Amino acid sequence: GVEGLSGIPGTVGASVVQNIGAYGQEVGSSVDAVRVWDREEGAVRNLTASDLRFGYRMSVLKASMYDAPATPAAKYFPTPRYVVLSVTFALRRSETGVVGYGQLAKALGVEVGDRMNIRHIRNAVLKVRASKGMLEDAGRYSADVMRGTKEAGLVSIACEAQSAQVGGTQPDYNRHSCGSFFMNPILTKQQAEKLPEDAPRFDAALPDGEPGVKTSAAWLIDHAGFHKGYKTDEDAAAGLSTLHTLALTNRGGAKAADIADLAKTVQDGVEDAYGIRLVPEPVVIGMDLR
Repeated sequence: GVEGLSGIPGTVGASVVQNIGAYGQEVGSSVDAVRVWDREEGAVRNLTASDLRFGYRMSVLKASMYDAPATPAAKYFPTPRYVVLSVTFALRRSETGVVGYGQLAKALGVEVGDRMNIRHIRNAVLKVRASKGMLEDAGRYSADVMRGTKEAGLVSIACEAQSAQVGGTQPDYNRHSCGSFFMNPILTKQQAEKLPEDAPRFDAALPDGEPGVKTSAAWLIDHAGFHKGYKTDEDAAAGLSTLHTLALTNRGGAKAADIADLAKTVQDGVEDAYGIRLVPEPVVIGMDLR
C-alpha cells in the first residue's frame, strides 16, 4: 500500500502530518493509528485514521498549525499541536499492487488499474522520480552535519546509484529542493470552468467536503510561461528544476530569500494568468507566501 511513496525523503512521523502522496497513493490510506503527545492536554493519545481526518496533503495534525491555508496559527506554528510518537500501519499482504497513475503505467508498459509485482512498481517509481530529479541527493550524508544519520554502507550504495543516474559525481542541483513546492489546487466547479479546455481536471473534495476539481500546479506553472530551468535573472542562485517545473531548487549558494523571491514570482505569474493563487507545500517560516 505504500510502494508508490518510494523515494520520498523524510520520516515516518512527518509522513502522517503531511499525508504524503505520490503516483496514486497516500500514506493515510495505509495508516491504522497514530500515537501522539497532545501538547494542549499534556497527555498521550491514540488517534485512529478517522480521527486524523486525512485529506490532500492534510491531516488534523497539520491543520493544527494553520488558521487558513498558508496562514500560520499563533499558538503552535511551526510545529503541530500533536507530537507523533509512533505510527501503526495496516498493510495488505500481497505480492502485487494496482498501478494507479498514468505516468507510472506508461513506465511499466501497462494500463492504469492493472496489477503488477510490487517490486516492479517500486523500481519504476524510483526510476520515474530519478528522471525528474525528485530524489534526495545522496551526497548530503557525507556532510559533517549529516554524518552518522544513515548507515555508511547504505550511503555508499545510494551514492553509486545516483552517480549512475546522473552520469558523474558532481552535485545534482535538480535534487537540491524540498520536492514539489506547490500543492495542486482544488477548485470549485465554477472556478474550474474558467480553466482552458486542455487543463488537467480530476475529481476531488473541497475542504468542506463538497465536490471539487483538482488541477495540476505543474501545468499551471508551465502554461503561465515558467519553463524548466527558469530563474528570475541569469545570475539567480535559485531556479526551477531543469527537469520539473514544480521543484524550486538551490542552484548553488541560494538563501531562503532567493527561494521566496522565486516562489512569489511563480505565484504572481500563475495568479495573473489563471486567477489561482498557488499554496506552498513546505512549512514556510519567517516569510509570507500567501
